[in-house]
Amino acid sequence: MKHSLVLLQDEVEGVFSPARPEETAAVHSSWARQIEELTAAGQWRRVSLPLASGGELRGLAAAAPTPANIYVCGECGSTMDAARWLSGEGLLEPWDAAATVRQHSARGQMRRPWSSLAGNLFATVRWPGPPGERFGVEAWDRLTPLVVGWMLAEAFSELGVELEIKWPNDLLWRGRKTAGILVEERRGVTVAGVGLNLAKAPDAEDLRADSAVQAASLNEAGLDPPPLTLWIRLVTFCQNCYKSLLRSAGPQEFLQRFSRRMAWTGRMATVRENDCAPYQARIVGVAADGGLRIRRGGTEHIIYSGSVNAE
Repeated sequence: MKHSLVLLQDEVEGVFSPARPEETAAVHSSWARQIEELTAAGQWRRVSLPLASGGELRGLAAAAPTPANIYVCGECGSTMDAARWLSGEGLLEPWDAAATVRQHSARGQMRRPWSSLAGNLFATVRWPGPPGERFGVEAWDRLTPLVVGWMLAEAFSELGVELEIKWPNDLLWRGRKTAGILVEERRGVTVAGVGLNLAKAPDAEDLRADSAVQAASLNEAGLDPPPLTLWIRLVTFCQNCYKSLLRSAGPQEFLQRFSRRMAWTGRMATVRENDCAPYQARIVGVAADGGLRIRRGGTEHIIYSGSVNAE
């Protein structure tokens, strides 16, 4: 099946604005390079996408080859919201993604706000269903947030940038956060929102007061491709990696691979579980169901939500 990279030309009220080439290029120099690269690949082609609710969504399709459909919108609340809308209209298949140049209401773990700086990459991919019956659907389903983070870390390794995973799925470069990932499932559809500090990282004063992890950009790590060019490379790798993982590993073997990339194992950390008071505990590792194993007061516990920050 042939896939397309489409700049959406229609506004959907309350969801996203149009992504016209000249306006997209004006957002940041990285997007200007992206539009120049896509334009050089061939003429934009006008397309009309049929909607499940009736009517059509107009777009401009680029000639660039892609491993899945990429729908680029203008400003939106978040790509998670855009992806949900596209999925509801029958436009988002597994590995397809919604991307944007700017978000104004992005969220991360525990619904914390995510800083969306111009020039960075914001996308949400529809994640494929559980790997199948071979190792049990439920076992893999629980591990999806870890799988997404691990695959992206492996993809960056192929690009020459070594990242660690801060449980469950934030990506760190030299101890500083370069990417945030949020996985949500609704009505049988799983989406993974990815925010990459590609061109710029938030300044220290712009981070949450309780954040012990400073931010870094991939540009600092020597990686500087246009946003969608990078996304195409990441999705291509993840598709191949996903197939390979199904052929070669079960959940327990995957967790061993994940553990080798997990940050801070063995270190003391500040743990914040939802609205509970923070406390100190030692990070032990990852549990069979994807929870974080910690040791507090001589007793091991497993947590499934919250945040950890090493000292």
